[in-house]
Formats: sequence, structure tokens, C-alpha cells
Amino acid sequence: MVQPFGGLSNMSIGGQRLASDDFSLGDTSIVATFWPINDPERNRYFAVATWLTLPTGHDDANVSGLGTNRWSVSVQPAYYFNLAPRWYLWIPEI
Repeated sequence: MVQPFGGLSNMSIGGQRLASDDFSLGDTSIVATFWPINDPERNRYFAVATWLTLPTGHDDANVSGLGTNRWSVSVQPAYYFNLAPRWYLWIPEI
């Protein structure tokens, strides 16, 4: 689980200053990863991470904040293997 937090200040768009929060919570993400290929003998690994982001952060149309007010899903595969002794290739987010 990932829970971002922070504050935004001195924000402007096109010279127009925006109201901002001193502190707010972002949207909570739940992450699950599995490894369909886990072959340490041949140094080959393939992993798939799935992120589910919930609209739990602070979102206000009149104030800039860290929340997005939407659900999102992201699937992130990655492949890692040995090219030669001491040389590896890592391909993130194919």
C-alpha cells in the first residue's frame, strides 16, 4: 500500500495564482506483484505489478491538491536477464 502526502504552495497557471493546501493526502494505491519467471540459475526474471489507485485523497475544484478524484489501474511488467557475465538487461514497463 502506498499513501502519498504533502503540500503545495506558490502555484500559478498562466500567471493566475491558485489557492493551495498546506498539507493534504494523495490517493491511496494498493500494489500486488507476481513473478511468473523466477529463474536465478539463468538470471532470468519476469515480474508483473498491478497498481489499483483509489480516489481517497483530498480533491477540491477550488484548491490545488494531491487527490485526483478518480479510480485508476496500471499494469507494469518488467523483464530482467543476463546478457553475458556481469552484463544484464532490464526492460521495465514493456
